Amino acid sequence: MLPLTTTGLTQLVETARRERVRPHTFVLLALLLPLNAYWVGWMEAVKWTGHPTTYSLYFNTVLLLLLFFVLTELVRKFTGWVILNRSELLVLYFGLGVGSALVGHDQSQVLLSVIGHVHYFKSPTNRYEELLIPLLPSWLIVTDEPALRAMYIGNSSVWQWQNFVAWLKPLSWWWLFWGAMLAAFLGMSVLLIPRWVRHEKLGFPLARFPLYLTDRSLYASRLFWAGFVIPAFVNTLNNLNVVVSPAFPMMHTHRINLGQFITNFPWNAIGWTPLNFFPFAIGIGFLLPLDLLFSSWFFYLVWKAQRVVVAALGYPTGGFGNPLTRTNNPSALTWVWQRCFCGRHGTILRTPSKTLGATMPTVNSSFRPVGHGC
Repeated sequence: MLPLTTTGLTQLVETARRERVRPHTFVLLALLLPLNAYWVGWMEAVKWTGHPTTYSLYFNTVLLLLLFFVLTELVRKFTGWVILNRSELLVLYFGLGVGSALVGHDQSQVLLSVIGHVHYFKSPTNRYEELLIPLLPSWLIVTDEPALRAMYIGNSSVWQWQNFVAWLKPLSWWWLFWGAMLAAFLGMSVLLIPRWVRHEKLGFPLARFPLYLTDRSLYASRLFWAGFVIPAFVNTLNNLNVVVSPAFPMMHTHRINLGQFITNFPWNAIGWTPLNFFPFAIGIGFLLPLDLLFSSWFFYLVWKAQRVVVAALGYPTGGFGNPLTRTNNPSALTWVWQRCFCGRHGTILRTPSKTLGATMPTVNSSFRPVGHGC
């Protein structure tokens, strides 16, 4: 199995060098994207369960990657054909991940409700037609009243021509915006990669995960199977209790509120303090740097201690009246901005000049926005 000391980005580049991505991979990805989108939408918007896009690691893409890896290995074993090499499996995984994000909770599901809300719910009471509608570009929202009634009331189909055209125009503009947004994020990644890889030495655990999952030697590890079987048994047992019958025992592994056991003032100001046991989070933790793991729980305890101190001083512990915690988010964002855009190496400021050939004093002559291998 690949060593933990090697960064995920370097592994991806080395894999791409050895194995070419063939055209049929993109055809398969194009066929899988709408099916995956339907699956995610059905889970999150219809059944309100699973919610894969609310986690950093989408379980739907993990299951699809595992499925195609098993199918590829079976075909290779019995016929000798390699229908999908490792690079192609990674393309499918990351492509489906981006597709899942675009149809997830914080993207399409919110957008569909927002672009039709103003026109459908306008009334003399809320004065939307007077206050909001003149400020909204008509080509970014749905203004067709029959199409909106079909959306909110039902008894119709999106494939009816009037409904389809009414939603197609604003969605096309939003899709164009999404494409520009993804391109901007890609450009930001290109600018930040030198600092992340060469200076900060980040491990990219989510990028390394599919590399481990497509490593044949992983499945010979007894420790891996133990780590798989135990949480699978717990989750299956809990699902049987909820879905099939309460006769199946429930193993309470999360949603234990420690705050309910602390009732004395000012210690009860810690508020809701959940104790959860998430096997997938523990697994990802093994891939994270130790300093990041330490800061995750240490500063959470610092935040809780701040609430206790604030309560002891007689201030409110929530909302805008909190004198300590209300400035934490802006301060954290300012620190991240300074580290990424200025920093001791001036990553963002130096990279465009380096790319355009301008002469600026540099820290490392090997510093480039993208390595030769890319």
